Parts: sequence; C-alpha cells; structure tokens
Amino acid sequence: MHVFLVKDIQTEESFALKVQEKNVANDFCFIVQLFESYLRHENIVKFYGYYNDSDYEYFLFEYLPITLLDYLDNNIETLIKFLFIMKQMLDVLNFLRVQKIVIGDFKFDNMMLAENLKIKAIDFGHAVFEKKQKRLFSDKDIKNGKNNHKKYLYIAPEIRNGQSCSSIADIYSFGYSSQKYINGITLKDDKVNDFFEQCLMSDPKNRISADLALIHPIFNPLYDFVFCFNSTKNFEISDNNTKIKLHDRVVYYEHPEYSFELHCCSSKNKREFSTFKLNSNEKHLLRKTANQEEAEQRAYGLLGFRAIVGNVVIPIQHLAFSYLTS
Repeated sequence: MHVFLVKDIQTEESFALKVQEKNVANDFCFIVQLFESYLRHENIVKFYGYYNDSDYEYFLFEYLPITLLDYLDNNIETLIKFLFIMKQMLDVLNFLRVQKIVIGDFKFDNMMLAENLKIKAIDFGHAVFEKKQKRLFSDKDIKNGKNNHKKYLYIAPEIRNGQSCSSIADIYSFGYSSQKYINGITLKDDKVNDFFEQCLMSDPKNRISADLALIHPIFNPLYDFVFCFNSTKNFEISDNNTKIKLHDRVVYYEHPEYSFELHCCSSKNKREFSTFKLNSNEKHLLRKTANQEEAEQRAYGLLGFRAIVGNVVIPIQHLAFSYLTS
C-alpha cells in the first residue's frame, strides 16, 4: 500500500491518493460503503472517491500532512491540549459506537492532525460491523502466541483472543495508546489513574464506553468556561458570521455551518438526553476517593446542562470539535 500526494490541476488543491494491490482480504466495496454511507464525521478524514482496475484499488482522501504519532513524538504538549486531543478521539469512538462499527486496530498512527489540533481518523481497513465480524488473528496465530506479541498489545484482549467484540474494544486501544503520552506530561492523580483503569479493563463488560468516557472527570478542565448563567442578563453579540444570544436561560449559538442551543443547568422542564442515559446503578463514575469527590461533583454538574443540536439533546461533553473551538 502506498499513499501519494496529488494535486488538482485546475484548483491546485492537494489530496491524498491511497493505492493498494487488489487483495481478497481487503473488501474494496465494503470500505467504499463505509465511507460513503457511515463515516461522515468532522473527526474522520473526508473521502472524495474511488477507482479500481485489474491490479490496483485507488482511494482519494483529503490531504493531511502529519500523523498524531509523529506530532506527539516531536512536541511536548500541555495537559489541557492532550486532553483536547483525547476528547476528539473519543468523539470518533462514540460516533462509531452508535453506528456499531469496530475499528479493530485503533492507534495513533491511524490518526492525522489538521489545523488547530483537530484530529482526523484515517484508516478503517480492519473495520467491521458488530454483527458481521472477521477475525484479525487466526487459530494458528493464537496457538503460536503471535496474538500476544508486544507489537499487538494495544489491541483489545477479546480481539487478540479471537472472540467476538463490540465497539468498546476500541476503547482499550485508545486507553493503551493515550496512557503512554499523558503519563509523560502530567503527574499521576486519582482522576487519571481511574480513567485509564476503566479503559484498560480486560473484561469488556467492565470497560468504560465512549459516551461515559467523555463525561469522566479527567476532562473537567476542558469545560472551565461553563458556568450557571441563571442570573446573567439577556444579551446578544455577533462577530462576522457568528451570533450568540442569551435569552431566558438558553444560549443560542448560530454559525453558517452549525448551530446549537445550550440550556442552563438551572433551567426548568429539562428535556431528556436523546441517546445518553446514566443509569442509577452505573458504576463507572461512582467510585469515589477523597481527591476525586470535588471533580466528580463538577462532572455531574456539567450533566445538568443540555446541548441541543437540531432535535438531538446531548450532554455538553458530547459537543464536537467545531462547537468547542469556534
């Protein structure tokens, strides 16, 4: 497989052209179907088209100059920036969770970096639907111990052991890859340790899911700007194409490409979340230590807000890159 930088002759716009030999193991039509019908998300690489001949398969993508792995290996990041990177990766995994798609070999080498630390997932060559899976490791691989080779330890145990899996398998790979870097930029504390313990549970039944991971207290610093605006007077401001208005405990954000409402934590008659529910017996966020209690209270407090995008009601922690950086 090779990737070439190509340019449109008329517009001089750059693209990435992925060229690979035809291979029965790689379902060309399935990959095209994924990108055309399912993989439409701002943190997933844009797919522009495809072609195949008797020997090769061609995929045309947006051009992204650097992998996340190369970037992190050559830059010392602050905790807040790395949390922002992690949050975007979880946005992708949460999106795929709803679609019931498993990447299978999630790793930083398959994540690219655009402007302003925007993350883009690029490689879905091993992706499967939860209901239609294929094994990454054969019985022979497992018998010979190839599945437990050091270079594959980032892959979830259930995949390495040839078992069926769900999208939560990618959380293991995400946690394995992220832990290495976050330990290098911050002191260990209870929130960090607890988060990765939950990501790296060997039993997928005990592993945290992407939607819950996004509201974990480890990400609280990303929402320091959020406060109860119950007593704030109504106002309206605009800047270029963006307009922000506060009226009756609701912030209205309008932009040509996206818009949303943010309902205050003190608003009455709150609408229920559309796709998210924290069950009363949910254990992932209820484990308390003396140092965590305040952070957990803040995380739960943020769940009092309601972000409404179209007709979908979500926690503020589930807002994607565009909404948090505009």
